[in-house]
Amino acid sequence: MDRLFFEVFPTLKMNQALHNEFEGMTVSEVHLSADGHVLKVRLNSDFMPEHSHVREAEQAVSTQLFDEKRKVRFEICALHDNVPDLDDFPDSLRDEIIALIDERS
Repeated sequence: MDRLFFEVFPTLKMNQALHNEFEGMTVSEVHLSADGHVLKVRLNSDFMPEHSHVREAEQAVSTQLFDEKRKVRFEICALHDNVPDLDDFPDSLRDEIIALIDERS
């Protein structure tokens, strides 16, 4: 069952703009890597947030909740009917997507 982002991370403090961006997202899955060093969180959203905002939120969770003992990685699934063109993504995120596609082919 999905839960709202701030129900899962109720004590997390973020600047207001970042808070507003993540408050409507839901968490559908949380996994800890086998070695316990990486927490992977699947988020559902109506939009694709800026890559830098995602990294900033990951760092906030890692620092505030785990004293940087765990890396936190978000996987965001945009829940809309129209899949955006790669050109619609910020450059840094588009480069990461292309690298992942190349890596898997």
